[in-house]
Amino acid sequence: MNIHDGRPKGLRSELSAIVRAGAHAHPNRTAVRCGDEILTYGELHARSCRLANALRALGVGRGERVATLGDNCLQSVEQLSGLACGGYVRAALHTHNTAETHLYLLNLVEASALIVQRKYYDALAPRLREVATLHHVLVVDHPIGGGDIDYETTLAQASSADPHITLQPDEPHVIRFSAGTTGKPKGILHSVSRWTSVGEEMAQVMPPQDPTSRYLVAAPLAHAAVLPLWAILGAGGSAVLMSAFDPGQFLAVVAAQRCTTTLLVPTMIQLIVDHPSAAATDVSSLRAVFYGAAPIGERTLADARALWGDILYQMYGQSEVPPVSV
Repeated sequence: MNIHDGRPKGLRSELSAIVRAGAHAHPNRTAVRCGDEILTYGELHARSCRLANALRALGVGRGERVATLGDNCLQSVEQLSGLACGGYVRAALHTHNTAETHLYLLNLVEASALIVQRKYYDALAPRLREVATLHHVLVVDHPIGGGDIDYETTLAQASSADPHITLQPDEPHVIRFSAGTTGKPKGILHSVSRWTSVGEEMAQVMPPQDPTSRYLVAAPLAHAAVLPLWAILGAGGSAVLMSAFDPGQFLAVVAAQRCTTTLLVPTMIQLIVDHPSAAATDVSSLRAVFYGAAPIGERTLADARALWGDILYQMYGQSEVPPVSV
C-alpha cells in the first residue's frame, strides 16, 4: 500500500493501518531490521496485534495511557503499531532522562501501563509504586522476579487476531514530551488526525519511496526519528535500526544495507563526515538526509554536501504544533 492511494484521509497514514495493509499485500517482505534480526510485515502485524490484545486482556482499556521506555529495537516498532492497533494513547519516555523525570512524567500522563527495556527498568523498579495509576509493567529483555510481566511471554500467550479497532480523527493518540528547558517537561496530547498529518507531511516532502527504500533509524524512535517511518512502510520499504548511534557503524550500515534515507542532528552529521572512513565508504544509495533539532554550522553543512551532494533536507518543528516544515 502507498499512502497516496486516493483513499479517504482519515486513516490512510495511521501506522497500524499501514502495517496491516503491508501484511496483507507482502507478508514475507522485511519491514524492520536490527542487526541480524528482522521482522517481516506479516510478523510485525501479528506481534502488533498480540501486544494490543495482551494489554486488553490485562484490563487496559481503549484510550488509556501506555508509556514506553527503551532503545531502538524490533520491539520499538511493534509498540508504535500495536498501541495504535489497540486504541491506546502512547507516551514515549526519553532514555536520556533521569528516573526522577520518568516517574514525574508517568504520573503526569496517568499511565496505566509501562513497557520498559530491562536496562532502564532496574533504576525505576524500586519507586514505581509512586505512580498511583500504574497497574502493569511489561519488561523487555527479562527475566526478573516479582509481580512485573515478561514482555515476550505475554505476547506469546496473546491472540494474533486483529482487533480491528477504528480510530476516529479526534481521538487522543500520542503524548509527546517537551524538552523541559524552561522547567519540567510538559505532556503534549495529539489526536489521531494531528499525529497522522505529520506522516502525510513527511511523505510529501521526501523523495518518492518504493519497496527498495530503506530508512536507517540512527536517532531515537521515541523522538523525531519516528517521522519518516509512515512513508517508508507505506511504500513497502523497510526500517533499519541502530540501537545506539556510532558514526563508523552508521557508514558501514548504509553501505551494507544500501540505505536510502536517514534522519540526524547536526552533531551526528559532523561526527560522520569527520570519521576516517567517510570518504572511502560507498554511501551513494542515500537519497535524503533529514536533519533538525539544532542549528547546523556552515562547516558541517559544507562538509556534508561535499561528501553526499545536495541531498540534505532541513526540518523545523516543535512538539506542540504538528506537522513539520522541511
